[in-house]
Amino acid sequence: MIAALSFLALPFEAKSHNYEPYEGKGIKITLATNAIIFAKQIKEGQAALREDILISQKFFDPDDRYVFSDENPDDKYEKVITEYVIDKRYGCQVKKHFISVDCNPLLVFSIFINTILSL
Repeated sequence: MIAALSFLALPFEAKSHNYEPYEGKGIKITLATNAIIFAKQIKEGQAALREDILISQKFFDPDDRYVFSDENPDDKYEKVITEYVIDKRYGCQVKKHFISVDCNPLLVFSIFINTILSL
C-alpha cells in the first residue's frame, strides 16, 4: 500500500482547500493540490423495534457542565447545550432502560455510559 502511494503525485505540505455549501445538504470541496479523498455514506436500514428497551442520550460540556444555585451553592444543575461549536469536545451520557412488567407493574433498570465525543 505504501509503495503504491509513493508513486502518486501527492504534495508533502497541505495547501488550503476551498469548502462551499452544496445544495443545502452537502459540501463542495475545491482542491488546491492533488489529494486522496475517502467518503462514507449513511443509508437507511430496517429496524427491529423492541418495546421493552428505552434509550436516551444527553450531551454536555465536560469543561463547564454545571450551574450552581444562587440560593444554595451546594445545589448544582446540568447546563443545557443550546449551540454546538466545531472542534469542541463534548460529553455524552447514554441511558439504556430495560422495562419489564413481569414481576412489578413497572421495573426500570438503568445503565449509565459516559463517553467523550469529539465534534
